[in-house]
Amino acid sequence: MKQLIIILTVLITTITMAQEKNTISLNERVRFLDKNPAYQASVVVSTYYANYGKSSITATQLIDGFKEKLTQSEIDLSQVKKDEIGYITLSLGKEGMLYHFKTNSKEDALKFANTNALGSSRLSYDYVAKLDPDEEAEIIKKAIDKARNRASGIAGKMNKNLGEIIKLETNYDGDEWIRGIFRDTAIGELVFDIEIDFELLD
Repeated sequence: MKQLIIILTVLITTITMAQEKNTISLNERVRFLDKNPAYQASVVVSTYYANYGKSSITATQLIDGFKEKLTQSEIDLSQVKKDEIGYITLSLGKEGMLYHFKTNSKEDALKFANTNALGSSRLSYDYVAKLDPDEEAEIIKKAIDKARNRASGIAGKMNKNLGEIIKLETNYDGDEWIRGIFRDTAIGELVFDIEIDFELLD
């Protein structure tokens, strides 16, 4: 019985090795610019950022002042959502509230970013980009064309022919692409890393 098990193991291993294909694997990076991204921001309003010494300003007063500043900046307050649980997780130990703002308007995003109120602190500013199916197909095609051109050159130097694509993986999963906005940020830019495996033929 032991001899039979050993023979079967050897046979299975040999068959598996025989079925393996010679491949060439390349990674391509493709950049895409979403010209109409959405924008989102999070701002904390708290006595943590306003009370110094014996000052007794309340969180309610700070929040009212924050909303008044937004109204003066012509921001629709219905787009500003409070997040009680999010504020608690900040563990500031003071009364206040966390607010989130999201808009498709670059103009409104700038207005919100330029609104300053006593007791407020900017937590994050992001752009939100997403591909439609046609844009995703365009990016994949561009990556394949680049990879095929490189792979053909490598295969030629190995005296091999390039076969079909046998695997393609990308870091994009179809969800929104959220990235922070900083001084040198290319707003709306999406960077895709795509791995493509080609079969190598004799």
